[in-house]
Amino acid sequence: MTLVKKFSQQLFNLAQTMSRRFPEDRDLFLAVKGLEILMVHNPRKLMNAFISHVYRKKSESGKSYVDLIKERDDEYFLNNTLLEKNAISDDNETTTLSMISSIQTHWGDLSNEEKTNVWIYLDVLFMLAGKYISNHINQNK
Repeated sequence: MTLVKKFSQQLFNLAQTMSRRFPEDRDLFLAVKGLEILMVHNPRKLMNAFISHVYRKKSESGKSYVDLIKERDDEYFLNNTLLEKNAISDDNETTTLSMISSIQTHWGDLSNEEKTNVWIYLDVLFMLAGKYISNHINQNK
């Protein structure tokens, strides 16, 4: 399985887990449906959207999102205006970001165990994105 497919599957699993936990959240439901389509037709778009609009961004305090995830810093979910600062017109990219935004919305409603599981998903997503970037840098040399 390629890095892109692994990444897409992990992102889908996270969205599906959150959608099951918050079935009333229409954005999560739509994110799952959008991810299902993108996984089949254009999984690279998911990776590129995540890298451009999540992985490479910094928080309002100036810390990179990568560092906030590694440190398990709740600032990532509590003090972030991800969608406002990264307004996007592309529906495919919006699917990825709306899912992350929904996690932000529900962060306070999650148990400590559920939060730990979200951090683990994000660890994997950030690790796969980092490997993807490294592979592309090495291929372009």
